[in-house]
Amino acid sequence: MRPSLRRTALPLLAIAPLPWAVANSYGGEMIFRVYLFALPATAFGAAALLLPPLPATAHGHGLRRPLRRLRAAAVPVVVVTLFAALSLAYFGKENVNYFTASETAAAKWLAGHAPEGSLIVGASDNFPYAYADYPYHDRIWLPEAAPEDQRQVNRDPVSELRVLTGAGPPRPVYLILNRAQEAQVLATGALPPGTLAHIKHALAHRRDIPVVHRTADTVVHRILPEGAPGGR
Repeated sequence: MRPSLRRTALPLLAIAPLPWAVANSYGGEMIFRVYLFALPATAFGAAALLLPPLPATAHGHGLRRPLRRLRAAAVPVVVVTLFAALSLAYFGKENVNYFTASETAAAKWLAGHAPEGSLIVGASDNFPYAYADYPYHDRIWLPEAAPEDQRQVNRDPVSELRVLTGAGPPRPVYLILNRAQEAQVLATGALPPGTLAHIKHALAHRRDIPVVHRTADTVVHRILPEGAPGGR
């Protein structure tokens, strides 16, 4: 870096946000805030490191020529590397962020058919219309359950779903499982590995938790009250 910048607050601005990474998790997103607050100073410092000072003085020009050549060669390499990293960062979670047409259709069906006051249960909130009619439905997202409840869902999905949804007055209860939820919990580790596959297998032939709607990428179950017709 240029000697003149060493006498400024630029290095301190670059490292000042770092303590927040250990001071607070902010729901796991503090690392992004640390990155964004440090980015202006680090970007300016990187540019100062790569680009030669202008105008160049005649004095010492010969001594600086190898360094200038090295900087000139480094710039395209850095640009290509940053572009590759940007592509990975932007598209790396595309499997989580993208909803297929069948996922959207199934979620739209649920939003249109769940009566007011229904309880919506999901492996996460990563599906279209997850918060449609927000004041009129209750919601349970499994990653927000207590760790022991998450483990119990993996061990005995039917019993634990009964426990999680059994509180409160009688009401329609729907469970929605889709491809994007599975991608999200796999990418983030929000649920124990294999939880969604285990839930799907356990509910595949349950008459008391029937499938009420299915598309290529989504299945919607209705969790019937214990003892309801069709139950086991």
